[in-house]
Amino acid sequence: MPERAAELSGELRQIGFAGKLVLVTVSPAPETLPPILERIAPDYIQIHGEWSHEIAVGSVPVLRAFPLGTVQDRIPISEWRADRILIDARVEGMMGGTGKTVPEELLADIPRRFLLAGGLNPGNVADIIRRVHPWGVDVASGVEESPGKKDHGAVNIFVREARAAS
Repeated sequence: MPERAAELSGELRQIGFAGKLVLVTVSPAPETLPPILERIAPDYIQIHGEWSHEIAVGSVPVLRAFPLGTVQDRIPISEWRADRILIDARVEGMMGGTGKTVPEELLADIPRRFLLAGGLNPGNVADIIRRVHPWGVDVASGVEESPGKKDHGAVNIFVREARAAS
């Protein structure tokens, strides 16, 4: 999989992609990351699952993902040392892409800026941004026409709605 990610990041850079490249991973072993990061050269590494290590790996900042579904889930969010976090809906046994939203009452008074993921789609992103005021949003399955295949029209509408609400 790192080979394909390196290939894709190279292609994006060749065509002049202006966005940020984010490598998404689950519970990586810290010693495995430096060679992967060197090949892919992402702007961020988004880590789901177990991770209590560095807030950056080399020069690549960690965007730590936290599942949120109960008041208890807020504890590790408040204890994380860095400012970069992503909050996703907690669904037991899953690391994202569930289509479930985070209970909004749990997002009140989060002590830092956060990216919000979980159940976002073109039809609800603007309202959620207006109510919750995340620093940014993350979408995956909410803009797919089938698992793993993005609907370009839905992506465009999602971005338009998110920008209009900001």
